[in-house]
Amino acid sequence: MPPFIQQNKLLVVVFTLCLFGGAYYVFFRDSNSAPFTATDSTGATEESQKLLVTLANLRTIHLDKTVFSNAVYLSLTDFGVTITPENIGRRNPFAPVGVGPAMKIGSSSVSSSTKTPSVLTLPPSHAAK
Repeated sequence: MPPFIQQNKLLVVVFTLCLFGGAYYVFFRDSNSAPFTATDSTGATEESQKLLVTLANLRTIHLDKTVFSNAVYLSLTDFGVTITPENIGRRNPFAPVGVGPAMKIGSSSVSSSTKTPSVLTLPPSHAAK
């Protein structure tokens, strides 16, 4: 017997029982019984009718468009914030560092060579000791 089964006999027995129970439920259950998702068809039509009546009532609503030409509405100011464009990062953020086109340090240009990996050189103060 493999060592995993010897060490975890209870786990294997519980898993096997669950597997057989699931197979019994799928293959041998009574097919005449209603599934768990069955609903009463009369209740569904009543709810559908209520929804249709509500939608019909919403269609009868008319908005007064003169509000938008009112002096108070026209005096409102927009306090929106303009979003300034920022530098983009790597083309593929999940690629390993140094493989493929990457941004140069201290520059916004992108390397166009994808055949040779770019090499990252650190200043002497950050080099491994």
